[in-house]
Amino acid sequence: MRNQLIYFLISGLLLFASCSKPFLPEKGEDFFYVKRLNARFPVWVKGNLKSDVFLIIVHGGPGSTGTQYFHFGAFDDLQREYAVVYWEQRASGFSQGNGQGGQEHLNAEEASQDLEAVINVINHKYNPKSTFILGHSWGGVLTTCFLGNKPARQNMVNGWILVNGGHNWSMGQQLSVNWVKQRAEDFISGTATSRFNKKHWEKARDWYNKNPLGNWDNIRSMAWIQKHVAYVDDADGYFLPENRDEIERRTFGENGLGLQNAFGFSGIWAWFTKGNPPLWDSQKEITTDKMHQINLPTLILWGRHDGILPVTLAQDAYDRISTPSTDKGIIIYEHTAHSPMFEETAKFNQDVKAFIETYK
Repeated sequence: MRNQLIYFLISGLLLFASCSKPFLPEKGEDFFYVKRLNARFPVWVKGNLKSDVFLIIVHGGPGSTGTQYFHFGAFDDLQREYAVVYWEQRASGFSQGNGQGGQEHLNAEEASQDLEAVINVINHKYNPKSTFILGHSWGGVLTTCFLGNKPARQNMVNGWILVNGGHNWSMGQQLSVNWVKQRAEDFISGTATSRFNKKHWEKARDWYNKNPLGNWDNIRSMAWIQKHVAYVDDADGYFLPENRDEIERRTFGENGLGLQNAFGFSGIWAWFTKGNPPLWDSQKEITTDKMHQINLPTLILWGRHDGILPVTLAQDAYDRISTPSTDKGIIIYEHTAHSPMFEETAKFNQDVKAFIETYK
């Protein structure tokens, strides 16, 4: 019976994916794999490959995909000027390799070494004069670890762009819970409008009162995580209501990423159930507590209405790094939740370009 269930699940996913739009490299672009230890990471290099400036995108998750950004066209304006590198992290998207989700490899430092391998291949293959890294959400954890845990790695890049990053999860978790609870009260009182009725938010309020925080200790915390993330989404903490349909259509609908998203869920499950336990405690030790060692040019970009990693974290990141004030800055996007590259794309690209032009 179990084998039949797996067969039907796979068959359904393949049928869904059969309608997908191909995303093989177009003329003038590159695609290859970077291999490290037991994993192979797909890498797409798009845009102006003749440029001496390369921007490496470190996607969210853990266990998500880097292709959502180029399906949406989030960095199209930047690709006219620079080469933009998209890659899939360990146990994420279409990464390959037996055992790549093994416990000893699922931690922030190991994934940071994967990023180091990708940068080394880019340098060997293209020899760019300037390299920048952009970490979004979970990618903010990895880029923080990459730069702070081993400060010598800062010599590999010209600058760091932190976008709604999870650099301080213990603080971010509490802020996120508080954010949802306040939104629930606003919906219940009628001071804000919601896609859901009052009863839905009364139920959410009661759940948080009974389950204030998850343990974040892998498999036992999965139920709490899933419930909390769902309430964040219900409260429009990922995308604002006016942008939701368009973002989903462009990243998952017309491009048919159902199968890839399913693989991504498998990666998320691996990170939280097999990750180096306890995942978030180990992350804190090599990210938040090491941020004072970061002193390279940094641009911090954040959505005002982020519900999973609230905007207070932007100032926390700014204060923790040792970069001189003349070489670090914060930009807050007033019409964005968790992903300014999707919700205020033009302004986001302009801000990133200004930073790159200053420090390339």
